[in-house]
Amino acid sequence: MDKNIDTELHQTLVDYAHDLCQEGALTDAVSLISKLAYLEGRDYIGYLSSIRLEVLLLKIAQKTFPNSNFKKKEKKERKVLHIGTEFYNIGGHTKVVLDWIENDIYSNSEILLTNQQQQVLLPEGIPKHYLKGTSEIDKAVMLRDFLYKNYFDVIVLHQHMEDIVPTLALWDIRKKTGSIVLFYNHANFRFSLGNIIADKRINFNSGDVVISKKYRYPVNDYVLNFVLGEKKYKKPSSEVLIKYRQETGLEESKVIFFAIGSPYKYAPFEEQNFFAEWNQFLSKNHHCTLIVVGSTEDDFRRFCPNLKKVDNLLLKGRVTKPIVYYQISDYIVDTYPLPAGLGTLDGLYYGLPPILSYQENSVLLGKAVNKLYPDTIVNYLSYTNKQEYFEFIEEEIETKAYKKWASPIIEKHIEDKFLLKPWQEQLEKIYAEPCKPIAPFDTTKDILNKSIPSQKWYKFTASPTRSFNLIILAFKHNIPFSFKLLAMYICLIIKNKSLKRAGLRTFVSYLLGRYKRDNVKNG
Repeated sequence: MDKNIDTELHQTLVDYAHDLCQEGALTDAVSLISKLAYLEGRDYIGYLSSIRLEVLLLKIAQKTFPNSNFKKKEKKERKVLHIGTEFYNIGGHTKVVLDWIENDIYSNSEILLTNQQQQVLLPEGIPKHYLKGTSEIDKAVMLRDFLYKNYFDVIVLHQHMEDIVPTLALWDIRKKTGSIVLFYNHANFRFSLGNIIADKRINFNSGDVVISKKYRYPVNDYVLNFVLGEKKYKKPSSEVLIKYRQETGLEESKVIFFAIGSPYKYAPFEEQNFFAEWNQFLSKNHHCTLIVVGSTEDDFRRFCPNLKKVDNLLLKGRVTKPIVYYQISDYIVDTYPLPAGLGTLDGLYYGLPPILSYQENSVLLGKAVNKLYPDTIVNYLSYTNKQEYFEFIEEEIETKAYKKWASPIIEKHIEDKFLLKPWQEQLEKIYAEPCKPIAPFDTTKDILNKSIPSQKWYKFTASPTRSFNLIILAFKHNIPFSFKLLAMYICLIIKNKSLKRAGLRTFVSYLLGRYKRDNVKNG
């Protein structure tokens, strides 16, 4: 299996990073750790965290920054610093941060970005800081200098998976200043670093807590739900909704379904093909419409190359403010094989009953992602295959029984968990509650996720270059390969039946001894 070579390469690369650190080659070790974390964050190989790399980074930070002069607290007001790697104009990552700042009304909040590459529109009135260094260690120096001049009661990490700057810079801040460091688990299905310096890890789903406790560096875990609104949604009048439907050309549609999510969440996997299946359903139910935000007709052609798209499947692409589609729809359809998460949850805020997937999602959490929704609704949607799924939908179109039954449950679910007041209560508890001691654990082993959802996720994220990228990284760092690993490399080339992108040129340079220690950082 490819996974065998991936895990073998992971261990080899981590071992070598450890050797570099032992030799005092800290810059080389930092470079290797960052590159490895980037590759594993992009292409899943079975690890969600590397306890060994986290511990190694902490040791590097201690050696690099043995002394500090952090600013101490002087004012009563609570100051919160949100540290990110890069923010974007579109997507949930940045929205989570900005919503937090907007609703954390008892704090003075600021933003610091370690590697902002593109122009991003952020609200006026929030102080913003950018690190401009050329290396991770340079940026860590800048971040520490910034904190020598500015005190924050709370530091929240929204970093990318491979960003090691916060770990290097903040390793001793809690001990020296009493500041609390929170790690926000944005990507519950991806490898990431940064957990080791956190006092508390923030998850948006109780299912994430289960996964994090099993496979990430041990930290105090908390759930902080999304804020969907200050107060419960007030539905527009029938007249206004009719007007909206007319403006969108959907006044003739009997039932409107709505789905929202990036194209990769619809990508066909095993027997599931969201677009093909809904296209077939809609071809037989002309009185129904499915609106999809986040995907285009190009995506449809890519996922369904031999199908003609029906007219009542509307692919809207990127939409900055999709509120009107939530308002005119009757149901929110969760994407599959990957769940939409916040996009579907937003549908509940607008009173839309969710149509959840008929199979365990291929994402790591499996059914645990459904913890976003009321258990009674998840249990009600008991279909287990495609036929039962669409039979349920057809029956619901005629009877509306599920919608009538689910409406009060959804309303209470939103009021209890996803409005401003309960969110603020959760947040204040997270800020105030003392950290609990962490039970002893083995710091010499990285924990491989061997669960069925993990294996599915490994298959779903399959990339022809996944293993070769790790191999090339090892070659460029002149890492000695065992006979076993070299044999796996040759078998992988044979299996792929192609020499393209197999790293052979790099392998030849490796054999010729062209990758010396002095050249590693330039490789």
